[in-house]
Order: sequence, then C-alpha cells, then structure tokens
Amino acid sequence: MSVTLCAEPGNGSRGVTGEVSVLNGRLHVLGGEVQAADSTVTTCLVWFAGTLVRIAGDVGDVRSAGVLMGEAAAVLALVPAQPKRPVPQPTESLTQCQLAVLCRLEHEVPLRQIADDLYVSVNTVKSHVRAVYRKLGVNSRAEAVERGRALRLV
Repeated sequence: MSVTLCAEPGNGSRGVTGEVSVLNGRLHVLGGEVQAADSTVTTCLVWFAGTLVRIAGDVGDVRSAGVLMGEAAAVLALVPAQPKRPVPQPTESLTQCQLAVLCRLEHEVPLRQIADDLYVSVNTVKSHVRAVYRKLGVNSRAEAVERGRALRLV
C-alpha cells in the first residue's frame, strides 16, 4: 500500500512533531490492515517504519528527526497495495430462528444454553448454526459473528 504523508513540513521541532504524529496515525491504520492481510514482508516494513517514527519522536535534533521521518516515509512507500475486499452479501437470507441463534453466538454461550433459551433441542441449534455458517460463508463462531456485524445482522 502506497502511503503519502499529508503533514506540511514545518520549521523547528513543531513541524517534526506534527509529522511524527501524522505518520503514527497512518501506521496505526496500516497496522490493522496488515494484520488482516497477514503479509510477512508488509508486517516487517510497517514495523521498521514505526521504529523510525518512534526514534524520530525521541530525537532532540530537528534535522536528524527530519531525516528519520523521510526514511520512514520511504519505507512505507515500499508497502505493497492491499486490495479492499468487499463484504460479500449472503446468497440466502437468514431465517428468524437463524438470526436468533446468530445473535446468541455473539455472547459466547454454549449451544445447550442457546437451545434452552429458544426452547428447542441442541440438535436444532446445531442445524441452525450450520445453516448460518453456510449462508454467511464462514467456518467458525467468531467469523459468523464478525460477518454478522459487518452485514449489520447482529
């Protein structure tokens, strides 16, 4: 991902401090994207740029800090672009029972408790869970809850 700094170069340590804080914000956002992308090279580049930014923030010399900020920006320019993946819509809509089960999955309660709350058997809940996973295209409870939140179902 190509990152462009938007901070205006300033005179004195104030300009460098502003650049450090802007680059820190960009690193924070990029760090979240990197974890989702799970790219070792990208992770290393972001870590290295973050280290340069921290050092630049600690350096008392404005000129040295400016050089470090330039190096950090150059490192971030090497980060490959990560395509934004749209959240796919479920091919089938969830039934009311499946939505009720999905909402309860969010609270990390056992399937037995969900069955008791809905006055159905555990096997029925398991069937609903499998249907939810299939319709949302996920393989785990955590993924189902995450996809449900992304789709504003829970």
